[in-house]
Amino acid sequence: AGDKTIKITGKEIIIDDMPYIKLEFFDNGTGIPAGIIDKINGPFFTTKPIGEGTGLGLSISHSIINNHCGKFTFSSIEGEYTRVNIVLPLLPH
Repeated sequence: AGDKTIKITGKEIIIDDMPYIKLEFFDNGTGIPAGIIDKINGPFFTTKPIGEGTGLGLSISHSIINNHCGKFTFSSIEGEYTRVNIVLPLLPH
């Protein structure tokens, strides 16, 4: 009751015969409202009060991951959990 858990995992996965690393960040916190989850990667989108955030953090992160041929995805249920996945291709050694 009220205890927030954050779990971070990483594993190698195969997509279309190519190796990728999948990082997953999971918490059982407040979640993201369904009405905004599709907007959170957009530039200048923030839920913080005026003057406390630029709304660029997730947008910049999304661009960096996308520029490295990766995927940045969110799933969430408000009041229950948020799951963030980052999938990046593994480069040959």
